[in-house]
Amino acid sequence: TLLPCLEEINANYCDLRVIPDFVGRIPGLQKLHLEDNNLDNIDALMGLSGLKYLNIATNHIEVLPEDWSALSRLVVLNVANNAIKKLPSDLLNLSELEILIVSENETLKELPSNIGSLNNLSELLANSCGLKNVPRSLCQMKGLHTLELTNNRITSLPRSFIKLTGLKTLDLAD
Repeated sequence: TLLPCLEEINANYCDLRVIPDFVGRIPGLQKLHLEDNNLDNIDALMGLSGLKYLNIATNHIEVLPEDWSALSRLVVLNVANNAIKKLPSDLLNLSELEILIVSENETLKELPSNIGSLNNLSELLANSCGLKNVPRSLCQMKGLHTLELTNNRITSLPRSFIKLTGLKTLDLAD
């Protein structure tokens, strides 16, 4: 088995253009930091079934993989500051996801309409994305306590927004 004891890799600021193949085959990997590199895809990571934390912020990713089923244990996903246009629908099957950071993806014009299916989500940061509205399903997220939607184009919130009874921090500043 390849590096059987390795649980965390920090490869932030390494000027990586490609994720080495072996990284996607490390069975015990739980945390992976790949912030501020030159990556344009993360396909090599889609088999990391034990991964709980993934930070791929500040890269050159435009399209996220469609199939996230192997990453079912993911708790934190940071895809901020890329060029992502759309969040794949399969992301919404990550039932253990607690923190989702999609900020500074200026080409991401909308959140998935059924984002409310992320039942365990407690923090959603979607600042500076060009969002025009908030999906109604988001208002079903009873556990959501932090919602940041600064520097977007949101002009109104759904009436059902009052159902977010666990919300502690709401930032809509422009």
